[in-house]
Amino acid sequence: MENWEKAKELAERYFYPHWKWWWLILAVVYWAFRRQGKQIWFSLKKEKKKIFRQVGLFLLVMALVHFLVKLIFISLFSTAQAKLIERLIQQITEAKSFCGLLPVIFGSCLVAPIIEECLYRFFIFEVLGKRNIFSYLLSYFTFILAHWQTSGDNFVSLFAQYSVAAIGFIWIYKKSNWNLIYPIILHSLVNLLFISMTLINPNFPLF
Repeated sequence: MENWEKAKELAERYFYPHWKWWWLILAVVYWAFRRQGKQIWFSLKKEKKKIFRQVGLFLLVMALVHFLVKLIFISLFSTAQAKLIERLIQQITEAKSFCGLLPVIFGSCLVAPIIEECLYRFFIFEVLGKRNIFSYLLSYFTFILAHWQTSGDNFVSLFAQYSVAAIGFIWIYKKSNWNLIYPIILHSLVNLLFISMTLINPNFPLF
């Protein structure tokens, strides 16, 4: 029962509180997998080594760049963490067992990457075009602003927190010849890395 309450709280806080739009989100996800389902399945069957080699390299570079960016922003602005990060850290640290962590892991490493990459990568580039600079800008800004939780959230913290991830997901999507499985897996691993590091040290200053 406690785990169900945590899952419900996570959904209310993170997975798009405007429930009336869920049908549209699911329609976009369905469209994405209908268009790329065969390509994704082929990649998972035949290109596993290539996927994880490329994703692993991106993950390493993104982590190093992210920590460097956060270090610079902390030294210059001394800004607080983005509200969503604070809440996720609280949920992770309050979990008393692996079962207590399951809602966070399921939401952050499976549901969120699929939905967000379908919305902010596939949908935007499919509708506006892959050679349109506005597609890149919209993909970048909508991803960051979608993680804006409250009116009290600091924009500097928000952009410091999510800029590297947004650029990395766009970059790998383009580099993979617009294969959606690449940013989905990278997104999952980024969130898994965050959860793992939070379990090791929840007060790590470079989140």
